Amino acid sequence: MNSFRPDRKNRLQNAWALLKSYRGYRSTIDFSAMDRLLLFTGYPRSGHTLVGALLDAHPQIVIAHQAYALEYFQWGIAKERVLQLLIDNSTRFTNSGREWMGYPYRISGQWQGKHENLQLIGDKSGGITTRKIFERGDFSALNELKERAGLSPVFIHVIRNPFDIITTMTTRSATRRKTLVSEELLDRKIAHFLKHAEGVQRLKESGDYTIIDVYSEDLAYETEATLGQLCDNLGLPASREYLAAAAELVWDKPKQSRGTINLWSADKVDSLMNRIKPFVWFSRYTFND
Repeated sequence: MNSFRPDRKNRLQNAWALLKSYRGYRSTIDFSAMDRLLLFTGYPRSGHTLVGALLDAHPQIVIAHQAYALEYFQWGIAKERVLQLLIDNSTRFTNSGREWMGYPYRISGQWQGKHENLQLIGDKSGGITTRKIFERGDFSALNELKERAGLSPVFIHVIRNPFDIITTMTTRSATRRKTLVSEELLDRKIAHFLKHAEGVQRLKESGDYTIIDVYSEDLAYETEATLGQLCDNLGLPASREYLAAAAELVWDKPKQSRGTINLWSADKVDSLMNRIKPFVWFSRYTFND
């Protein structure tokens, strides 16, 4: 089958080429009893890739990398075919070395790119998924997932200091566009970030979906306990061997990028602190913590 490397500018074209390669293909896995789809919601540069890599190392979980699963379901692609696409995405990402944005995400000796007694499949496309859910102004994408595929979405919400998220969004955008970091660019990324936070708030307030918060600091300082609790919340056991191996991938402390730019004036810091007050999950954070 054709290889597939996620590309946000050409994902529709790439997805169509990949789907054509599955014409006539039949999976050997029985997906009929699978009734959940694990999705990520939140913000770019918050740690979704790390959490996805940790979960993909679990023998009973497969997490695709940037597969844009919701789009497949909205196009009317059959549940069995989409889930097999997600499995194959994980395998290809593993075989390619599991490197993303210059960071390695391989966990030796565990189950990345393969599975045993598979119980849960997911897709690590956090920012894209959040936008996809709310682009129509409602939850129709999630309703369609349930109605068309019989899958209930379960969300992982990875939380990081907002100042670090926004700073990294800003510097990465400047690098990608080959421009300088500017106050105008920072302001655009602040607005982008807040739109995502508003989307998460609406998702939480609906009360219709399971949303599991994962704090990046907890994952760094208490990796095994935090990952073990996440697996427990997903209804799956986590062996000591798996948790110990996964902990080797996680940095000892979260990366703080907010100090890499000199655009965070006192007024801008105060403004953002006021604007994130409605989002209680950010209450532990300040610029100086």
